[in-house]
Amino acid sequence: MSQVVTKFPTTTTAIVAGWTNPTNAYVEDGVNTYSSTNGAEQKYGGWNFTTNDIPPGSTITKVEMGAKHYETNPTGYIHYTQLKYVRSTGTSAIYTLTQRSSLTWDWIDITSQESSWDLTRLNNADVRIVMYEIASEGGCYVETEDEKTYVICRVDGKPRLKSLSEVKVGDELLICHYRDASAKKPGWMRFSKVLAVRAAELRQEEVVEIWSGEVDLSEKLRTVC
Repeated sequence: MSQVVTKFPTTTTAIVAGWTNPTNAYVEDGVNTYSSTNGAEQKYGGWNFTTNDIPPGSTITKVEMGAKHYETNPTGYIHYTQLKYVRSTGTSAIYTLTQRSSLTWDWIDITSQESSWDLTRLNNADVRIVMYEIASEGGCYVETEDEKTYVICRVDGKPRLKSLSEVKVGDELLICHYRDASAKKPGWMRFSKVLAVRAAELRQEEVVEIWSGEVDLSEKLRTVC
């Protein structure tokens, strides 16, 4: 007989400060933790699974992490809630949740993030929430039938090249994220979710080509993924 056991956290640690009243996430009572600090990261644990929940000899077939959340967007920016799972190996996977206008549960299947699951690994699960902010700006790119334009996307947690014609809503593109979008202050490269894709005919009066030397992004991509 199969059964589903759901646990709330009982411990929390600030990895990057910015979440207010993080212990509010211990229970589902409509009183929430919240953040408006880009990159704020809060770790949760203390899951307290017991042999009553998972009897000895049981096979764990699926493990999910979830959050009941909603987002509001300040002027000029878009806010997302991210869930981050830190594997027992120390590497991690980040998932950007769909924006919600009212409190809504979203669940992420993390079964494949570990080679196997048991009671100890469940209780040691390192689950984090991250506040993710992007500037609500768009970009314009040109692609023809003869010449493709490629952008770097994150697919299944890894960087991949996609032509513009392959890009769709929900994809994550590598963009330059300004520290201050209005002042165009220097920022950093990060992945940003595509909210809309529009195609239109373009009449080109003049084409300017800019060439650079060879660029190796391999180490940087490992850092930002």
